[in-house]
Amino acid sequence: MIKAELRLRYGLLTHVAKLLEISLKSVSGTIRYPGLSVRTEGRIAKLLERPAYENWPDRYTAEGEPRRRAYTRRRRGASS
Repeated sequence: MIKAELRLRYGLLTHVAKLLEISLKSVSGTIRYPGLSVRTEGRIAKLLERPAYENWPDRYTAEGEPRRRAYTRRRRGASS
């Protein structure tokens, strides 16, 4: 949905990347993967003229703060 809206407004994602002065990988990665870059999420949201938490409600708290994306690793041999 976000990718489609960006394409409608700005054309190719390469144009979006040039507008934001970042790589195409950064743009597409941020759209696809939660927590990759909160800063880029904010910049994309600014292009779409709405807050980042409206674009990605699952990535932000009700207060509009980014959710932490820390993952814990299991130690080898640890029982579940």
